[in-house]
Amino acid sequence: METPIRESGTSRVMHICFVTDDIEAQVAWFARLFGIEPPAIGQAPPPEVARPCHRGHPTTASFRQVILRWRDTEIELIQPDEAPSSWRELLDRRGPSVHHIGFGVPDLDATAAELEAQGHPGIHGGAWESGRYLYLDTEAQIGTLLELLEFDDERTPAGS
Repeated sequence: METPIRESGTSRVMHICFVTDDIEAQVAWFARLFGIEPPAIGQAPPPEVARPCHRGHPTTASFRQVILRWRDTEIELIQPDEAPSSWRELLDRRGPSVHHIGFGVPDLDATAAELEAQGHPGIHGGAWESGRYLYLDTEAQIGTLLELLEFDDERTPAGS
C-alpha cells in the first residue's frame, strides 16, 4: 500500500486548527499562553478566489482566521460565518474545538485519492491565491479531520 502522506518538503504537520465563535477571545488566550503579541485577524479570500465546496456543493462559506506561531508549532483559529461548511458543522455540533490537523502535500489530488480509497472521503475544499485545501473525514479514526494543503510553488508537475 502506498503511504498517502509521505516524506517530502511539504509533508509535515503544518498546523492544528481550532474553530471558535469568538476569535478575539481565542487569540488573546493563545497569545497569553505562548507569551506573544496577538497577531492580526485575517479574512478568507472572496468566494470567486476560494471556490469553497462543501459535501459536493458550492457554498459561500467564509471565515475570519489567525495563525499563531510558537517555536515549531502553528495554531490556526477559524471563526466561520453561517454558510454551510465543515467549520460551521463542527462548531454547531461541539462548540469551540479542534477542527483539523493540516499537512502540506506535493500532490493534493493523488494524496486525496489514496485516502479516499481507504474510506476517508473529502468533505470540504477550496483555494486561496497560492494553493488549495481539502478536508477529509477521519473523525471516526482520530476524532478530527485531516486537511491536505497544496501550495502552487510546490505542486508536483503533471507526469511526475
